[in-house]
Amino acid sequence: ARDMAEGAAPVSVRFAKRLIRNALDQDILDHFDELSLATAICRTTEDSKEGPRAFAENRRKPQFKGR
Repeated sequence: ARDMAEGAAPVSVRFAKRLIRNALDQDILDHFDELSLATAICRTTEDSKEGPRAFAENRRKPQFKGR
């Protein structure tokens, strides 16, 4: 899991960890609500634009800032 998270956007990793941690203790509809909120937030971050930008620029390694 650490290898997968290495180099990933920090905000997305934080949400993924939280969603995984809470998955078994939540009602499925509550989990989907939390997932939907996390997705919406992640889509508005600077990092969400950096990933595609880095790929378009000769597939350079993205420089995620956690914002």
